Amino acid sequence: MATRIRLKRKGRRKQSHFSIVVMHKGKPRDADSIDQLGYYNPLKEPSEIKIDKEKALEWLQKGAQPSDTVHNLFQKEGIALEYHLLKNDVDEETRNVELQKWELAQKENVQKTSEEISSEDEEVEVESTSETTESNTKDDSSSESEQEENNQSEDEETDTSDNN
Repeated sequence: MATRIRLKRKGRRKQSHFSIVVMHKGKPRDADSIDQLGYYNPLKEPSEIKIDKEKALEWLQKGAQPSDTVHNLFQKEGIALEYHLLKNDVDEETRNVELQKWELAQKENVQKTSEEISSEDEEVEVESTSETTESNTKDDSSSESEQEENNQSEDEETDTSDNN
């Protein structure tokens, strides 16, 4: 029977986390698993992913197919790249060089992302400050125009009462 590497839901309502498991393809999500490879907690910031790389590669070589979500997790952890290199019979030295390149690229991406987030936070602070200043200015000008309108209406009332 074909095997799949997929997620098994755990936790309570609105507090779910997942085990990464190997199961027979036709079994329900929460049925007994053949082997547990790790876990995934998407609720933590950043997401917590722990996968036993050797077990995962062993099951992939045996023919287990990862689900789409698990495949994405394998890509984040570099397991998909390593399996691809193993499958294509790349020698160990080249495989290590490629994995090191991947790790450096991941570190650069994380650094860029954190810089972008911090610059966005600064922009939001500047925008909120300028919006507050603009709204105060608008409030001042609107209150002046309201006062002028009130004065004019009072003058008109006075004029009409004088005529009567």
